[in-house]
Amino acid sequence: MSGNITRKRFDYTAYLRMAEVGILAPNERVELIDGEILVMSAIGHRHAVAVNKAVRMIVRTVGEKAFLWTQTTLVLDKFLVPEPDLTLLKPRDDSYAGKQPGADDVMLIVEVADSSLEYDTTVKLGMYAMIGIPEYWVADLRNDRLLAYSLPQGDQYAVRRELHREEFIAPLSLPESRFAVSVFLA
Repeated sequence: MSGNITRKRFDYTAYLRMAEVGILAPNERVELIDGEILVMSAIGHRHAVAVNKAVRMIVRTVGEKAFLWTQTTLVLDKFLVPEPDLTLLKPRDDSYAGKQPGADDVMLIVEVADSSLEYDTTVKLGMYAMIGIPEYWVADLRNDRLLAYSLPQGDQYAVRRELHREEFIAPLSLPESRFAVSVFLA
């Protein structure tokens, strides 16, 4: 047997086809990351509360200045199809019914992390930076903080801020839209 192992990378078309024919179940929590299909951990209660509280606040605060895409597939390139917890997209008249949002549409991605903290702050951070996502926040439920990354450079972000419950943050693209950090932390 050969010592060489070859991996088969899947692209978005194959990934979508697997879902269509039932290889991937409709309720299965999976993402396509760097061409690999990864099973995501189940959403815990605190994670769900944080996402839902954030959705309410973001919709009230942002209004029509952005479109909120929640725990839904985001096609960033042919090998990168995550399902971020929260994505602020540039507003579009069709609310993205005519075309799936892509990397150029993204203003901000927010991941709520408990068991996925290391993954979200290494693998996902690197991929979001490489694809040019302008701003990425990680709500770190374990350590009760929000990590905010901006200014992508290669596979990293030039700016990293750590915020705590009592603080406020605004997306760089919407500086007038301030959010209480505590809402992201449930």
